[in-house]
Amino acid sequence: RTKNSREPNMSIRLRDLIKAVRGAKTAAEERSIIQKEAAQLRTEFSKDSPVHRQRNIAKLLYMNTLGYPTKWGQMECIKLIASPNYLDKRIGYLSLNILLDENQEVLMLATHQIKTDLRHANKFIAGLALCTLGNIASEQICRDCAPEIEQLLTEDHVDPYIRKKAILCAVKIVRKVPDLVDSFVSSLKGLLQDADHGVLITTITFMIELCKLEDQQHKKLFQQKYVGGLVRILRNIHKSGYAPEYDVGGIADPFLQVKILKLLRLLGADSKEVSDRVNEVLAMIATNTDTLRNVGNSILYECVSTIMNIQSDQDLRVMAINTLGKFLSNKDNNIRYVALFTLCGVVDVDTEAVQRDRGKIVDCLKDSDRSIRRRALHLIYSLVDDSNVRNLVRELLAVLLKADLEFRAELTAKLCYVSQKYAPSPSWLVDTLLKIMAIAGEYVPEQFQNHLIGTITRHADLHAYAVQKMYTSLTADLSQDSLNQVSAWCLGEYGDLLVNTQPTENGEVVSPQDIIEILEKILLRVGTSLVTKEYILTALFKLSSRVPSMEGEIVRLISLYKANYNVELQQRACEYLAFFNSDPAKRQQILEKLPPIPEPTDKEAYSAFNGKSETETKRGAVSVGAVSDAPAGGAILNLLGNVPAAGAAGGSNIINLFDTSAPATPSDSSADLLGLFTPSTPSSNLGGLGGLQLGGLMGGFGSPAPVGGPLGGMPLGGNPLGGMNFGAPLGGAPLGSPFGAPLGGAPLGAPLGAPLGAPLGAPLGGAPLGGAPLGGAPAQQGGIPPFPAFQNSDLSVVFTFRKPNPSSPHLTHITLNVNNLSSAQFDNFVFQAAPPRHAKYALESASSASVAPGGTLTQGIKASNTSYGEKKLSMKLKISYTVRGQPVDIEHIIKEFPAGM
Repeated sequence: RTKNSREPNMSIRLRDLIKAVRGAKTAAEERSIIQKEAAQLRTEFSKDSPVHRQRNIAKLLYMNTLGYPTKWGQMECIKLIASPNYLDKRIGYLSLNILLDENQEVLMLATHQIKTDLRHANKFIAGLALCTLGNIASEQICRDCAPEIEQLLTEDHVDPYIRKKAILCAVKIVRKVPDLVDSFVSSLKGLLQDADHGVLITTITFMIELCKLEDQQHKKLFQQKYVGGLVRILRNIHKSGYAPEYDVGGIADPFLQVKILKLLRLLGADSKEVSDRVNEVLAMIATNTDTLRNVGNSILYECVSTIMNIQSDQDLRVMAINTLGKFLSNKDNNIRYVALFTLCGVVDVDTEAVQRDRGKIVDCLKDSDRSIRRRALHLIYSLVDDSNVRNLVRELLAVLLKADLEFRAELTAKLCYVSQKYAPSPSWLVDTLLKIMAIAGEYVPEQFQNHLIGTITRHADLHAYAVQKMYTSLTADLSQDSLNQVSAWCLGEYGDLLVNTQPTENGEVVSPQDIIEILEKILLRVGTSLVTKEYILTALFKLSSRVPSMEGEIVRLISLYKANYNVELQQRACEYLAFFNSDPAKRQQILEKLPPIPEPTDKEAYSAFNGKSETETKRGAVSVGAVSDAPAGGAILNLLGNVPAAGAAGGSNIINLFDTSAPATPSDSSADLLGLFTPSTPSSNLGGLGGLQLGGLMGGFGSPAPVGGPLGGMPLGGNPLGGMNFGAPLGGAPLGSPFGAPLGGAPLGAPLGAPLGAPLGAPLGGAPLGGAPLGGAPAQQGGIPPFPAFQNSDLSVVFTFRKPNPSSPHLTHITLNVNNLSSAQFDNFVFQAAPPRHAKYALESASSASVAPGGTLTQGIKASNTSYGEKKLSMKLKISYTVRGQPVDIEHIIKEFPAGM
């Protein structure tokens, strides 16, 4: 026969199979080759001939790497390991590790051969059996082979090559069968005295595994008996001379040093005695290790981690932090990232020591590597306090000027937060937030705009100062929407203070015409958003009472939008123009300046940013106490119909929009500011404004509709930031409904930032003027308190409850409130809920598919408990979303809801 000839029905060699597969031009041709060879292999396996079994199994492994099924050849692998030939055993054990796993019952057939090979005279065959046992052994195989492993650990004549593999098999056995751990612990003393470093490394790995067990008795044993030996090994490694078999980059066995340091970190975390015994050797390693090589840096990193995680001396901690500071100067990005990551964990332990490297950390914000910039930002964010806020914010502003677009959002949000939290003075806060808005206004979260407005209203000395600063900023740049919105609100509220007062920073004296012109530029600018235009229209309307001399120009500008394509702008313009036809004294009284907005408590003020509010804030209703704080003579809307409409205390009459039983007849005519209350006009149909039907202004919409829908929802036009909306019906008007319901939405005096449908006088995101702080927990409704369902480092989930019908207690409306606690946006948000057998859930649409950093998403759930009074509701929830393109899935089980569900 020739060299390449083969017998009939004999499969080809492995190299020929690889060559044929690589030569296939199509996937179908490759499948054909594999199918033919698989059929040939089945034929040869059926003959049970050992002649070419090794080669056939090798081809079977190759087919498996290509993704083809090979379960039909598993028995041949077990037959192959029974061969006395080492080459056959090598292929056989390799195929066992690749083609089988610990969950397959056929593996039990190999137990006897593995036990036999563990005691084989050839150390390489024994090594193959040990590797297989460590990789795919099931619980039963671990129990069967444990005695052989114990013998290999205790016998003196065992080769180190075998012993180190046996120790790793002991780790596998302990993980699978923790009950057998005691049979291996007695051999640790002898193993720690072994001269072979491979045995020492695996022994320490085994000890680390025992320290992680729930039963801490072995950890206590190590703390009492083995700490001294571990310290001695570390000291000997540093004092020993050059050993070529263990030298790596001029450092003696860094792998063993790292393992020992990890074990000492576990042993010293909760023991002062152990920490005192290792302080000296840790100081020696931190001082004597060479930092010019990456190997030395890896040891120093483990040493620093150990120092910071045990109860070490203060001087030693300072030395560790200084070592991390040196890492920040390294040119290797990996070392700098490791240093920043470690400093983030120790900044709370010793902030002053970390402050010394503040300049290096700020320099990392300018690094080209995105991960280093983000980690440095997190660290800087942790370093800011009352003593250094001025310097750090100034440095961060310089970084913000040159920051990449992808980095600006996170940097801007954190800059706003630290400026707000640690502001040394209100004027400094105004200056800083205006600078941030001028640089990166499109990234400033809405809550900080609201906070800035609230700060200005609470400090009368800031009114003129703030409007001057804002006017100057607007003259320089009109492209930042957040700056335009805040400035428009302040100019509308305090624009009269800017006129004929001290010159601006540029030495310019501002006239009423200048204010109207700057607002007109923003209004007519091509890039101005719809929300900003709503701000401008409302500001112009307010200025009509602040600077009466410009009323004609104001009417002209507002008139430009009475036929605008956007229904919200059109509605605002028409309703504002209608006020100019009413009594000027009434309009003047309606447009009085807002009282100071109450200052939130520290924890509640920032809950919108970090999602951590420990006190509950009621934001769903206006209390009677809030009414008494209103200016005397001002008409106040009783949106819920729970306060008498006539005879309110302090002369503040209440307009009850929901009481349809009788016409409203206030006792004090000063409350009838708009001419709404005539004997012929019931409160259930408030379509008139001093005899003028606003619905008729729009044309073609018919007669005014009654106001009686439930409070909530977004009025027509989608006003996300609020402002003044006089005509939107409560609960939102559908397209095509009349616009005759006056004073629907936010009140005239509310700053732009309160959502429409919020309670009266609820500037800055819906907090009532009566004193409820900002950013609190959702409102408690129906007598059932809010229920915190889930929280991790990225988000929190809180349920609020409402009983829609008192006669049907088994029905509950649940509102899901998801707070984004992270610094990244959540996209593609999906919430799913599975009820128990005795309940049904109907999910409503979520308020949004995305949640911005510090933002909140809401979603309604209609729950029906058919076993009400006997069984409580429970829920299995699943939350899915993406963060920076990476999918995140969260599953959680709520075993029991509060009582009353």
